[in-house]
Amino acid sequence: MGSGAKPRYEWLILAMMALSYFQVQFHRISPSPLIPILMDELGLTYAVAGLLSSAFFICYTSMQIPTGVLIETSGVKKIVLPFMALFASGAVVFSQGRDIGTLLAGRVIMGLGSSVIWVSTLKLISIWFPVEKRATATGLANSAGGIGSFMAYIVLPFLSATMGGWNTPYLTISSLLLITLALLALFLKDAPAGLRPDEESSLGNWSIVKENMRAVFAVKDFRPFVVASVISGIGWSLILWMPKFLVDVRGLSYVNADLISSSITVAMIPGGASIGFISDRLKKRKLPLFLGSMMSTALIVVFVALPTGSSYVLMGFVGFVVGLFWSTWILGFSMVSEILPRRALGTGLGFYNMCNFIGSIFAPPLLGALVDWTGTYAAPILFALSALVVQTLIYIFLVKETYLRNAHLQAGERRSQA
Repeated sequence: MGSGAKPRYEWLILAMMALSYFQVQFHRISPSPLIPILMDELGLTYAVAGLLSSAFFICYTSMQIPTGVLIETSGVKKIVLPFMALFASGAVVFSQGRDIGTLLAGRVIMGLGSSVIWVSTLKLISIWFPVEKRATATGLANSAGGIGSFMAYIVLPFLSATMGGWNTPYLTISSLLLITLALLALFLKDAPAGLRPDEESSLGNWSIVKENMRAVFAVKDFRPFVVASVISGIGWSLILWMPKFLVDVRGLSYVNADLISSSITVAMIPGGASIGFISDRLKKRKLPLFLGSMMSTALIVVFVALPTGSSYVLMGFVGFVVGLFWSTWILGFSMVSEILPRRALGTGLGFYNMCNFIGSIFAPPLLGALVDWTGTYAAPILFALSALVVQTLIYIFLVKETYLRNAHLQAGERRSQA
């Protein structure tokens, strides 16, 4: 951190962006616990219900490279504030949805508005935090997202059941975005005072955008991360369908199905916070990344194979352990940050984040369509699990360790703070 910044101000920056990401994840995941209710209310097919997730990711994903470019040329704050306002408006539109058209419109607007938050968070972490704390800070921000996902599974079904519908509680929750927007407007800063100009040389300089993109795509070690991240969206889409799977196949109520499904996301709270810390202390990224991918895939097999009538405690426990190991996915962002040129980091992180959600565009309706066509969940589960196996093999055989590549950055930061 630069010497001109207030002590510990980096943690205030992280807290505000973590709060923003908490809300992004809450609204991003909200169709999953609401799908059983919306399918009953509106008579949706499985494929159309899957579009509620895809509609969000179409705009979210397509904006990731532009987000990186905008951040590098205009700065974080100038981009985050208007997009956060757009995000809030989309949440309000969705809360008023009583037909599929309004719901899809709200999801598209939310996807566009929220598209800048995660990459902006990663960019700020790379500026405000020293190298040895970046994976920890990234893990903490991701844990905030895990809390948001967990709260969506718990709060929405409960309030929907107790308040006679989901629209009013969703509108009330959406209004909280305005508080976050005010905090960002008042306290968010792009960089510490005294940051060396060459570290942010892209600001206001559109002429080097193409050069930055070429620099990103020239990094050969970046390419396996791209392929693996596209595949990961397919696996995550399977988790989004878990509440409906538990209702249809295991005979659970909506509330109980959402509660058990939330065990996966709630585990990402301690998982996301701890994996960055563990990785920083081990000084290894690849080992926890591929072990987490391998174990989470195996445990999803166990979860879906549990027989009807299994205790809720057992299902919740297996789901929780799935979420713990799934949390290692966040290390991909730390690793990408360590292999890309610093001047092009915003563009690179935007592209990588986009790849993480490409699978989330086509996979939810595809998995739903497979249920419509076959009448069972066997085909979508097999498809998603096969994708996760391929992802694990990429991590094992194609991804390289990145931690030691931080050494020159650490030395540079120490010199800048001297």
